[in-house]
Amino acid sequence: MAHTIVLIQPTPAKGTRSFRDYETVSQSAAGICQLFEEKLKQQNPGLRQLEYSIEDLWFFIDSHADMSALVYDSKLNAYIPYNKKWVKDQVLSHLRSQATSGGQRRRR
Repeated sequence: MAHTIVLIQPTPAKGTRSFRDYETVSQSAAGICQLFEEKLKQQNPGLRQLEYSIEDLWFFIDSHADMSALVYDSKLNAYIPYNKKWVKDQVLSHLRSQATSGGQRRRR
């Protein structure tokens, strides 16, 4: 369970940089899904239920100028940087664990 900081930059403009921090990598993956769902809700305010594919989620992540993570390593007492591909791998792992643990398909 490692503290994780997700670095988000929607456009190349430096002023769009932000971050979100989470207690675990899994929580950060869930948080990225939540960010995507919030964007879908903004774009589709009249829909009562949203459905999306993993490709839609990948497009959302890839459309950002940057989406990366810093994960705390207690052995090194430092944060280790990870790129967008790693972020996508963690999101996929999170969604798979939800599916196998009886979690519902992501619908909101």
